[in-house]
Amino acid sequence: MMVQALAQVPRALGIPEIIKEILSYHAPQATNGANAQRGDTETILACALCCKAFSEIALDSLWYEMVDLVPLISILPGIKLLDNNLFIDGALHDDTCSRFWNYSRRIRRLIVPSRKSTERAIHVSVYSRLSLRFPGRAILPFLECLDYTLTGKGDTAKYAIEFPILLSASVRQLRVYNHARERMCKALLSFLIDKAFQFQHLTVEGPPPRYFVTHPLQLTSLRTLVLLRCQDTFPDLAHFFKQLPDLRNLTVQVTLEWVPSLTNKSIPTNLLPKLRFLSVEGPEEACLLLLQHISGEMLTSQRIVFNEIRMKRGRACLTELSRFTSLRKITLRYSSVEVTSVEALSILDPLLDFSHTQYLYLNSLPSWVRITNDTIRGIASGLKNLQTLHISYKHYQGAFKTTSQALESIGLSSLNLRELTLPIDLADLTIWSIPRSSCTSSLVSLDLVTSSGDRALISQFVEALFPKVERLTIKSN
Repeated sequence: MMVQALAQVPRALGIPEIIKEILSYHAPQATNGANAQRGDTETILACALCCKAFSEIALDSLWYEMVDLVPLISILPGIKLLDNNLFIDGALHDDTCSRFWNYSRRIRRLIVPSRKSTERAIHVSVYSRLSLRFPGRAILPFLECLDYTLTGKGDTAKYAIEFPILLSASVRQLRVYNHARERMCKALLSFLIDKAFQFQHLTVEGPPPRYFVTHPLQLTSLRTLVLLRCQDTFPDLAHFFKQLPDLRNLTVQVTLEWVPSLTNKSIPTNLLPKLRFLSVEGPEEACLLLLQHISGEMLTSQRIVFNEIRMKRGRACLTELSRFTSLRKITLRYSSVEVTSVEALSILDPLLDFSHTQYLYLNSLPSWVRITNDTIRGIASGLKNLQTLHISYKHYQGAFKTTSQALESIGLSSLNLRELTLPIDLADLTIWSIPRSSCTSSLVSLDLVTSSGDRALISQFVEALFPKVERLTIKSN
């Protein structure tokens, strides 16, 4: 039996799909800027050197995602290091560059982070030499995703040369983060305009949409757009969105101002008819302004971060959300809210219909908001089909006791929830005298954030009160 089992091992490992699945557990787990991780490259490299059966598949996994291009450029013949910069010293011929092209074709994702002056860098002359020696040929012919960080150390010439040789027709996801003090160079923006038609995901940090508005775009393939640190007038942004009829996911971090257009053109309405996910961060007035013009017919998930609320407009925001009948998930986060905005949590208005909403997240609530009896009743009546409720406060211990008292008074029978996250004073919770019949029987996941309480006693209490809970998490604040 042992001999037979060993004989079957090479045959099973000869299937590429099995090898790929095994190597995937050692591949990078994060691909986003500073959080990028290279994974267990030593194990993958060992597999590549193990035997010919593993070599090609392991090399594809090893080079699939690269953080920086220094390892690849170092393969070129005649590379020398001078003052922490790589230069090409010698001729570039097809036969001597065959190893370089063998590895470059394997790269699918590339992260070009900002670097320190003490780290090795690729001199701009390297890209110039490659462009002249291999005209019209991208050095990463099968690249699919590029994350590029601009810093104040580079010059416009570097961007203008580096971008065309990195981007090929295969790129579908592009993220450009501008960490330089100056505005993103026009050469780079112009290149984005020329290549825009091929992107499905585009993240741009820095330049205002006004630049895109003044240039005709062909964004027929774009499905996801992320605009970070974008400040502009709403008319310009609205006309920019008008060019995105097929956009499905939008994340915008923007401070909007309503400035009358000099050309007196009307502001487009019912924008983004196919939008499914919306995340907007900014002052409440800016968020509300954007919500008023979104079509929302297909919107299923939405996230709003209020950086500041200075007026009683919380109800107006929720009123706009109530007209999106397809909306299933609402996330509201309060960063800085004045006490005068007492209507920011006005989900109690009987005129607002949120029966279609299944997930409600109220994050970082201000201290003056109380989860009272009326709040629980309002949630139960206005959100009849709610399945997940998440409520969290920002550095407010008093919320634990008030929430506990509200739930003790009403119970959870009116909430047909499956997942619940609440700040509760568990020391008070354990002395409840609520019968089991008053608690929801559908709850399977319970996250409790507490300031006090014995965990063992709490667990026993929850098991008795919520017998069907499959996952219980108790966190201390």
